[in-house]
Parts: sequence; C-alpha cells; structure tokens
Amino acid sequence: MAFVNVVTQKNFTSWYESQALTRAAPTVQADGVSLRDLDAFSVLLENPSGNLSGGGTLQCYIWEPNSNIAIPAGTPTGAWTRYPEGDIPIPSSSNGLARVLFSPKAVSSARGASIFYATSGVTVSAGTAVTVILLGMSNRVKDLY
Repeated sequence: MAFVNVVTQKNFTSWYESQALTRAAPTVQADGVSLRDLDAFSVLLENPSGNLSGGGTLQCYIWEPNSNIAIPAGTPTGAWTRYPEGDIPIPSSSNGLARVLFSPKAVSSARGASIFYATSGVTVSAGTAVTVILLGMSNRVKDLY
C-alpha cells in the first residue's frame, strides 16, 4: 500500500478588539475566540496612537461550555472564568514599542472552549485605547486525495 497524499495547509485566523486601557470582563460567549480548530495562538498588543509604556496585564478568560452543569434543569449554559495562569504581563522591555507579539501558546484540548484577553492597567505614551489581536494557527489536515 502506498502513502496517501495528505495536503496540509497552514491556516491563520485573526480576531481583534479595540479595548480601553482597562476592559471589563467578557459577558457573552461571542466575545471570545473559539479554540476548537486551533493548534496554537499568539497575542499581539498594539497602540495605534503611540507607544506602549511597559505596564499592565492582559487578563485571560476561558469560556467553559459545561461550567454550569449543576443547574437544576441540567442543561449546561457555560460561563466565562478567569484563568490567571494564562495572563500575559506586559514587560517593561515593551516601553517605546508600538506593537508587541507574545510567545505562541499551544492548544491541547479545547472541548468547545473559547479564550479572551482583557486589558488591565495597560500604560501607553498616548491614547486611551489599544488593540488586542489574537492570531490563531492551525496546521490540520484539510483534504485527502
């Protein structure tokens, strides 16, 4: 038997949101980015009005679809949950830079989860908002020939 020619295609998905320097927690599932088809993702922070000043944090939230399973009706509704281990502190080395790309994070098992990063105390040289960009990466098999 011969090998099947498997065509792999690198796919990139991006999502972005303009956020105040401190943003409230997400409230609905659509606020985040589904991790279902991703192998990894990176976060990029950009100040369209000036530079970053090297302060603050991108706080991580995870949408857990089964988080309310104990509801008497028995139907899970899901909820956003703070995930402090996923937070990204903005390093002082970003001072003077307009854009910072953070190291990729692997996605091992998403089970319908979504992710969201909210600004918390981000410091900038000018402006009142920054853009948080999530770059999703997938190298999954798309077609078999």
